[in-house]
Amino acid sequence: MQTALDIVIKNARIIDGTGNPYYSGDIGIANGLIERIGSDIPAFDAGKVINVEGQVACPGFFDTHSHDDAYLLKVPTGNHKILQGVTTDVVGNCGFTLGPTPPDPGDYLSKIAQLMGGGDMPESVFQISTFNDYLELLESVGLGINVVPLVGHATIRIDSDCGHRLGKPGPKPRRAEPHGFTCRGGHAGRGLRPLQRSDLRSSQFCHNPGSHSPRQGGG
Repeated sequence: MQTALDIVIKNARIIDGTGNPYYSGDIGIANGLIERIGSDIPAFDAGKVINVEGQVACPGFFDTHSHDDAYLLKVPTGNHKILQGVTTDVVGNCGFTLGPTPPDPGDYLSKIAQLMGGGDMPESVFQISTFNDYLELLESVGLGINVVPLVGHATIRIDSDCGHRLGKPGPKPRRAEPHGFTCRGGHAGRGLRPLQRSDLRSSQFCHNPGSHSPRQGGG
């Protein structure tokens, strides 16, 4: 016995993401999951029928380089991405994330606010101390989009003992030691959960202070 369908999408131009040419067909959805794909799915018992008349139906896109870190806390539905077909948003790019936050953030948060929140960040951002605080905030707002948060290497460097602060004069950022930074009280890594996407690091080193980081092979 086949599962009753909640939604049937009729007459779609289906691109399945495998590299095959598109084909025309119907898509049956039950309990929020694709239950059936076929050429003529009966729709008489479906809760809703959508005739897309040849429009494309395909897997959601990944936006692999976004700066929606704070914006998603303000607009967790992510409609600006969903309406473009993006269903997974990768944040924490260019080495910058909303945590760990330096004990005295100074200009740090105000500068990244312009990048990650459109110049206006929700008050909850100012309670972030560790990267795990940021993950918990994301989980609490009811996200309508998949989010892959990267750990910002530049943010960790700023929170370390390298003596550098965004927007403040000071010594030139030093190169990291072979075994990493000496961070105040383990602040940078504290609270990171194992075996999750947050073990990924943003790899762009063109921005200060990441531009001072050593590369593999002595770069």
